[in-house]
Amino acid sequence: MLRTDPKCTCATNVAGRPVIVTLGPDGTIVALRRAAPADAGRPAKEIPTTAYVFAPTANDDDAQLVTVTIAVSVPNQTPPTDDVYLSSERSGWNPAEIRLNRIDALHFSAQLKLPAGVRFAYRITRGSFSTGERDAGFQLPPPHTITPKPGALERIVVENWADITN
Repeated sequence: MLRTDPKCTCATNVAGRPVIVTLGPDGTIVALRRAAPADAGRPAKEIPTTAYVFAPTANDDDAQLVTVTIAVSVPNQTPPTDDVYLSSERSGWNPAEIRLNRIDALHFSAQLKLPAGVRFAYRITRGSFSTGERDAGFQLPPPHTITPKPGALERIVVENWADITN
């Protein structure tokens, strides 16, 4: 949830029209302005959605790191020689950010040290977004999220891959 700085006003913006949001250092909205003139007259639903999300940074002094295990099951049609990766918002969604450890042909895992209580969002890929996970309908699912607690185990089942449709 975003909070708006009390000094920020939305009076000049039109409902349903795209805006550019500026966040302050504490994560509150400090400015809203209309999007580029080329998009100003178009309804928001016609403009491609773009978002840049940066994970909150935690100072080592005030964040307790905890170990989280992410266990991933992949579909039977996963090529046996392919590696599986975790891509997260903390790397700007690098599709090959963390290579998971292979347990067997269909199971992978990783143990991550993450700041306790700080939401962590991630996706599963085979090294690129063209080989990323898809849901049962072959659509891009929302990112997986976890709020790390000591000893947390997150189980993920990849239903399909973007590049394998049989």
